[in-house]
Amino acid sequence: MLRYIKDEIGGLVHEGVQYLDFFRSFDEVIQPESYLEIGTNEGRSLAAFRCDALCVDPNFIVNMPVLGARKRAFFFQTTSDRFFRDYNVRDYFLNGPDVCFLDGLHRFEFVLRDFINAEACCHRNSVIFLHDCLPSNYRMAERAMRVDESEDFSTRNAWTGDVWRMLPTLKKYRPEMRVLLLDCGPTGLVACTGLEPTSDVLGKAYSSIVDDAMRLSLETIGLEQLWRTFPMVDTGQLCANPADLTAVFNIY
Repeated sequence: MLRYIKDEIGGLVHEGVQYLDFFRSFDEVIQPESYLEIGTNEGRSLAAFRCDALCVDPNFIVNMPVLGARKRAFFFQTTSDRFFRDYNVRDYFLNGPDVCFLDGLHRFEFVLRDFINAEACCHRNSVIFLHDCLPSNYRMAERAMRVDESEDFSTRNAWTGDVWRMLPTLKKYRPEMRVLLLDCGPTGLVACTGLEPTSDVLGKAYSSIVDDAMRLSLETIGLEQLWRTFPMVDTGQLCANPADLTAVFNIY
């Protein structure tokens, strides 16, 4: 079921819980043991998880307590491309991360590489979360950030970039993967399960995938159709019913 409401200018608004609140519920119920994050920034998403963590960001500006009771936390102040080139996640998490959150540079080709590299270090029951794939208007989905002073203040500074292109890409090239859209504000979450760490489909076809994806027009596809690419999940119901959350995201 497509879950959204339209705002006064025809944009879409997610009805579900805010994505950080969803992460807190996910952590409380599922209790992952290892977390990989690309794009830590201030550390708000990191703080939502209590397990051991490995964080990658070229410019950390963490301004809040994020260590908590973690036994281990690793911070790599570098780009994700350099990190995956120079380091092996399994040197830190032997079995691979239980959960990954990809929230790096908001350009499709970068997020695609992050996804390829993250999946390769995961185990089969890992969950990869993608951020910002469900923009609520066309302006925020442009490749370059632009502020429209006429836009409502609540979304005026939001920028998702063109990572929305991950949705048609996964649908075309990885149809066996289980992909769910989560109605989390402000710009949605995408949950990928049923991973195949040994898959080379995306990696081998990377250049042609990028070329094909760049030919897509979000205006032609339409926001509502994009939001229908995969099933949309009611996160309010999931967070209110731990048994449902466990059924959807049992990583063990």
